[in-house]
Amino acid sequence: MDLEYEILDMKKISRKTALQLGLKRYFTGVPCINGHTCERTVRGSTCVECHRLERKDPEWDRLRKAFFQQERRARDPEQDRQQWREWSARQKAKRNQESRELKMETARSVSR
Repeated sequence: MDLEYEILDMKKISRKTALQLGLKRYFTGVPCINGHTCERTVRGSTCVECHRLERKDPEWDRLRKAFFQQERRARDPEQDRQQWREWSARQKAKRNQESRELKMETARSVSR
């Protein structure tokens, strides 16, 4: 179905009505600041298309991850330290395994 027809078929309701009905999205028919005429989320009144495009932006995603990571570290710094210790131990084991495999391959190729 064409996008224009889908927009015409949508029922226009206000955010307040959508909240009362327990909906997650609503449609006003009014374009957002970026010109998208589509549904908006009840939770933040954001345009669904703007949100979708925002999520595909790698810079935005990097900043978002950094923010939540910083928040998590502030809540429980000891857990963060423990996770780093475990990660470091796994990396060390991985490097040792790769080193052993390389030595074995080198020994096999020399002995032939």
